[in-house]
Amino acid sequence: MGRDLQQCRHFAGSWYGDRLEPNVSDATQDMWFDDYHAFDNFREQHWERYQKAPYLTPPARVAWDFGKSIAKSDRDEAARKVQIFRAWFRAQFFQDSQPLSIMPIQNTVPRYRDDPPE
Repeated sequence: MGRDLQQCRHFAGSWYGDRLEPNVSDATQDMWFDDYHAFDNFREQHWERYQKAPYLTPPARVAWDFGKSIAKSDRDEAARKVQIFRAWFRAQFFQDSQPLSIMPIQNTVPRYRDDPPE
């Protein structure tokens, strides 16, 4: 138990640095920056050709609006946190040459197309 607690403290210290705050934004949220900026050239070319923004489906618009609002520094910090988690996860769970990771996602039951969900 003591070793596990020490590992958690090491991970938390690496993740949060000097400020251990519970309300730090989720690292994966700031990765939406990449989703938005991957289409910068497309948006520029579309504007040059049609003089208007491209049509977006409502979900894509929400994603792009969110990605647009994220600063590059926040995205870089999110990427740093993901790397810290990746290193910690590998050190904890993939120490052997053939690791096995079991992750319960949901109960597996038959799902019939024509039956409404309960």
